[in-house]
Amino acid sequence: MTSESTPRSIDEYIASVDVEGQARLANIRDGIREVAPDTTECISYKMPAFKHGRHFIYVGVFKKHIGIYPLVKNDKAPINLWNCGLFGRKTMYCNGS
Repeated sequence: MTSESTPRSIDEYIASVDVEGQARLANIRDGIREVAPDTTECISYKMPAFKHGRHFIYVGVFKKHIGIYPLVKNDKAPINLWNCGLFGRKTMYCNGS
């Protein structure tokens, strides 16, 4: 996939990144599914987006980091993900550390 093309699904996005990024994104995806099983997935802004009524968190894989972009204005869903420990699990990484 070229940098200008837009993936049609999260699976296609995952397949387009390096192996380490694939594993980390799959881990984030699994965690979101575990915490919010009724969340739906789509691509928005050329990156994976997870919806619970509307978009509430985006994830982007880059060369040296993974960006997690929660929308927090009047929305408790991302806060609940943080509070339940999704992003604090030992299998999660931040900036490659």
